Amino acid sequence: MKKLEQITPSIRIAHHYRFSENRFSEMNRVGYCYALHLFDSGRGKVQIDGTMHNAAKGTLIFLRPDQPHSFFPDPVNPFSSFNIYYEPWRRPALNTSMHLVRDKSEYDKAMLTPVMDCPELEHMPNVLQLENQPAVFEMMALIVESHQNTGEPYAEAMENSLLYALLLQLFMWRAHQAAYDSRIQRIKERLDMDSSLNYLDLMEQEGLKKSQFHRLFLEVTGLPPRAYCLRNQMKQAVTELLESRKSISEIADSLGFPSIHYFSKRFKSYYGVSPKAYREGKQIRWDGPSESQ
Repeated sequence: MKKLEQITPSIRIAHHYRFSENRFSEMNRVGYCYALHLFDSGRGKVQIDGTMHNAAKGTLIFLRPDQPHSFFPDPVNPFSSFNIYYEPWRRPALNTSMHLVRDKSEYDKAMLTPVMDCPELEHMPNVLQLENQPAVFEMMALIVESHQNTGEPYAEAMENSLLYALLLQLFMWRAHQAAYDSRIQRIKERLDMDSSLNYLDLMEQEGLKKSQFHRLFLEVTGLPPRAYCLRNQMKQAVTELLESRKSISEIADSLGFPSIHYFSKRFKSYYGVSPKAYREGKQIRWDGPSESQ
């Protein structure tokens, strides 16, 4: 039995990939090695072992060898992702571009990576929500960049070391994150699209009790629902102030605030200046106060 810290990962292929708008072009995939897919834009669904999951920016998909999966990108806003196909126990990785098949009849077991008994790796969930972990985007991008620089001094050593650190970090994040909950994801997606929605109404539509909803929402997003909604409202407010000609009163109304005075008070508390001053270029602070507000 192996521990996760004993892995010696090496990469077969790593790239940034934009999925086709055709929802059925990435179906019935089976991989020869382990894979990580971190979506940095778009939305859609991912089916793994027959179970369907919603996915969007910040969703990380962890796949094991020989695990059937399909991607169904949204036709209007398809996925793009950082993809890493790797071998945890063999270095260097098998020198081949073959990392998956889309037709099981073409499957060649000679391409399969060695699999060791490692409970920490095998208990990793297939879906992790990491939108509040910006470091994972940076690490994935660095790994892909290092892999693309084949032949550069230390590029291979860098990518393997970064992947080792990333896998250990994923295990730590997983230990602090609740299992993926599709109900919370649906609520989050709707709040992201329309910050004026009442999260309590969405909670009731999903059949969640208030205490259960607050606990799950905090575990999945890292923020209480009220703080999450306020953050979305403030982000949208900044966009409207800088990119639209709406009056401040119109912006307050579109974001669901009961009055311009209440909107201005919350905005100033969050950014340190009034909406008028912010629009005039007197931005003082990008990060808001404590996220628990």
